[in-house]
Amino acid sequence: MEPSVLITGVHVLALAMVAHSTENTCSNCGVCCCVAGNMQVEEQSRGIIRVSQLFNGDFIRGISGADRKPGWCKVEAVYPSTDDTVDTYGGFTAGLMVVDDDFVHQFGKKRKAKQNVPYQLATECDAALNAAGQAFTPISTAFCPHDLSWNVFPNMGGDVSKEEAGTITETVRPKGMRSIMITVAVGGARAGFLLVVLIAVVLYHKKCRRGNKKMQDLQANHPQVNTDNAKA
Repeated sequence: MEPSVLITGVHVLALAMVAHSTENTCSNCGVCCCVAGNMQVEEQSRGIIRVSQLFNGDFIRGISGADRKPGWCKVEAVYPSTDDTVDTYGGFTAGLMVVDDDFVHQFGKKRKAKQNVPYQLATECDAALNAAGQAFTPISTAFCPHDLSWNVFPNMGGDVSKEEAGTITETVRPKGMRSIMITVAVGGARAGFLLVVLIAVVLYHKKCRRGNKKMQDLQANHPQVNTDNAKA
């Protein structure tokens, strides 16, 4: 990576950190991207239990891949974000991103608010399922403020075999790499946000370099250039 890219990346990261902490009211992932501790999930060997009863290494139901293939998903991280209770709606904090059909969107305040201890929960799958069949992710609007198509969800890069594609999805998680969603759940939404910003900077510089090379090739092959060379 060129020094100029690193310098630009540092500048962008510094600006992004300020903007993210001042403008995003949900910058603390501890109260945003959580599920209720009493929300029920199906564990492979213990049946229907509460999230608060899960341990790292347990297996719960989830979905993966572009076709949302169901399966058992290893729990990579599960812990209470705080000892205090927060408002949850149907088992989720309002900002948590859930999956419905082909869209990833915030759950919102769809049901009556209930006070629950919030838990962080991340699995090796692209999304987990609760006992009611609702698919949910370990990220919130703090990480991604907009609705997404399932096909561009940041955790969907595992099956990408191309060397490079022009999307953040395929750059964040090349084939064979560990899921960035786990990193976000454990390290907080800000880390994931800044990582995406840095990747965007790198992609921008790579595209600029490619564009300059194409322009040089076009100029070298221009008829006027060839004529001038012949005269010389």
